Amino acid sequence: ARYTLSPLATLGLLAEQLWLQCAHLASVASAVFAVTAILPLTILLKALLAVASTVCLPHVALMGDMALSFTSEGPRLVRTVPPNPAICRGRLLVATPLIPRGTTFHRGVVLLTAHGVWGSKGLLLTQATEPGAVSGGPVAPWVQTHVYPHRVAGGEEVLEGCYVLEAPDAPPPPGAAMVAHGYSGWAPQQLAGEVASGAWRVVDAPPAGVLLGMRPAGLYDELEGWVARREAEGAGAM
Repeated sequence: ARYTLSPLATLGLLAEQLWLQCAHLASVASAVFAVTAILPLTILLKALLAVASTVCLPHVALMGDMALSFTSEGPRLVRTVPPNPAICRGRLLVATPLIPRGTTFHRGVVLLTAHGVWGSKGLLLTQATEPGAVSGGPVAPWVQTHVYPHRVAGGEEVLEGCYVLEAPDAPPPPGAAMVAHGYSGWAPQQLAGEVASGAWRVVDAPPAGVLLGMRPAGLYDELEGWVARREAEGAGAM
């Protein structure tokens, strides 16, 4: 089937190119300025990038049962899927056997930290890089997200009792349960499509203290056991 881009979609393509250039230039320049300790310019660049992202961030133009999705890899046509209310911040994505061995998310567990019309974002919790640190995902590995089991100034609560503080400009407060390098990201409707195809299961997260106390290397199996026990208790209560 052929799809004709509407004027709105064409305008979106131009906006996407502007967004990509802004993101690239700001990321490179921000890194340079951070190294040379020119903090005010770094903050200004972050603010400009935030504005550019808000104005020019991926626009989805619906065309029948397809959508034109603008991602960091360029525009792509994706098949639309109904919204899945189970996908929301604070829940866990558990990889199924459909995700092949040797890939980033094989036997992976991701804590969703954001989900909305512009896409989804989360932290991969199962790949330790060093004691107290994990690889949060393949996107922006230079970005650090500090995860706390308690309230912290400037932190955002993503799960009851679990707060995240992303890329702090000042030294982060002590007491982080872990530090995630990079994050996992999905384009608009991409995650819903992967869940619909059976690549992920969406489950409730254990209490923050339990989740953050699990070892990354064994988290997948420990979580499966926790979910199984919870489901058995629920079935027994019925």
